[in-house]
Order: sequence, then C-alpha cells, then structure tokens
Amino acid sequence: MNASTPLLAPTPGWWRLLLAGLLATTGVIHLGMTPAHFGESTVMGVGFVAAGLLQLSLSALVVLRPRPILYLAVALASAALVGLYLVNVAVGLPWATSGSPHEVAPQGGSAAAHDEHETHAHHVDGDSDHHAADDVGDSNAPAAQPSRSHGHSGIQLGSGEPIDAIGGANLAVEVTSAGLSLALLRLRRR
Repeated sequence: MNASTPLLAPTPGWWRLLLAGLLATTGVIHLGMTPAHFGESTVMGVGFVAAGLLQLSLSALVVLRPRPILYLAVALASAALVGLYLVNVAVGLPWATSGSPHEVAPQGGSAAAHDEHETHAHHVDGDSDHHAADDVGDSNAPAAQPSRSHGHSGIQLGSGEPIDAIGGANLAVEVTSAGLSLALLRLRRR
C-alpha cells in the first residue's frame, strides 16, 4: 500500500459487497410485502415475488460471479423497479385493481353502475337482514372515493399509492443500487 492510499479506503470488492447487501435488502423487502400486494391483485403479488427473487439472485451473483454485464443488468432491473414504483405513486398501475381508480367494472359499465347493480341484486335476493329504510338518502350521498393507501399512511404525491416509510426506504436503496452498479461497471472497465 502506498502512503497516499488511506488504510480504510474501500476497494472494488467492498463496493461489490455493499451492492449485494443493498440488493438483498430490497429483495427481502419485496418478498415481505408480497402478502399485502397479493391482497391488492394477483399480478401485483406475483410481481413482488418476481422482484424479490430477482434481486436476491442478483445479490448472490454480484458476490459469486461479478461481470460487467451483471452490473448493467442490476442497473436496468433497479431502474425498471424504480420506474414502476414512481408510476404507481403518480397515477397507479392498471393491474392494481383493489381500490384502484383503474378498476374495471363488469360488462364495461361504470363502477357506480356495478355498485348499483349489486345493491339491486341484494334487494332481489331478499336478504332478511336488509331493510329498505337503510337506503334512505343513499342516492344523494357522494360516492366514496376508492382508497389507494392499502391501510398505510404516507405522503400522497399523485392519484396512486402514497409513499410510506418502507416504500421510500426501498426507493432510496433501489436508486443507490442502480448508481453503485453503474459505478462498478465503470471501475471494472478501467
């Protein structure tokens, strides 16, 4: 070691381990959030499983078989996940159906018409617990806006899902992973 190199200067191997740790963290977060997102929609749940497994696999590969193409793959995967998250925050994803403003009503009708049909079917079925007096004033009440918060509080930046602490932290780690993988790619090419 020469005199100008600090004793604790990070080496490319150290940065690689950091990247692997970041990827493992986001992978575990995605897998941990899977049940809540399966509750939202099957597509969201499968997407979270796929993202988690991809990130854990990339984490292992970064340690075991570091290659320039792998760093590029990490950057692209991280950028894609960041992009999906930002779209979900801004406007919501079309396949996120539970409580989503994009929810498709059956037979091309409006969600309000679907609710009215369900209420009518409820009356026709003759539910003994339902009384006509319960419907007084219902036609004049404003329609409830669907909630995109999935029971989470957070910062609402758009019409999509609010950014909560876990989502914000995961976003920061994803962005850091993308940047670090590009830095490692550049170091590797020197």
